[in-house]
Amino acid sequence: MATGRPLRHFQQEAQTAGLAMRGDAGPWLRLAILPERTALYERCLARFHHMIDQGALGEVERLLARRLAPDLPVMKAVGVAELGMHLAGDCSLDEAIDAAAQQTRRYAKRQYTWLRNQFSDWTPWVGDRSGAESCDIASLLQKHGLTLKH
Repeated sequence: MATGRPLRHFQQEAQTAGLAMRGDAGPWLRLAILPERTALYERCLARFHHMIDQGALGEVERLLARRLAPDLPVMKAVGVAELGMHLAGDCSLDEAIDAAAQQTRRYAKRQYTWLRNQFSDWTPWVGDRSGAESCDIASLLQKHGLTLKH
């Protein structure tokens, strides 16, 4: 909205730049290093609990006290509505956390879908799917006839 240009404009610009960058630079391999969803979801839940421990409930309380328009991006942030329901007495804190965790999982799933649809020439699910930390990038590059340059 700030640029006055649609997302498609930037996607096309990136594709054009990517093709121009290839030139004589050698072969390219696009990698998506993604954790397994179960591990990702566990990390998302742990992060939300950490946010609660760091004062997210008070932050949402102050945000709601400002009576901002519900269509503002800040009011649509994951956890705001759920913690707001708890503050209004409509659910327990545990129920609010569960609902926010579900919204976080849905957001992560949308991110996976977006990434999967961005490029036709990428290698997804690098490694043994137990997490990005266990990926052996050098072996993967070698499999595609590439090497790391330092």
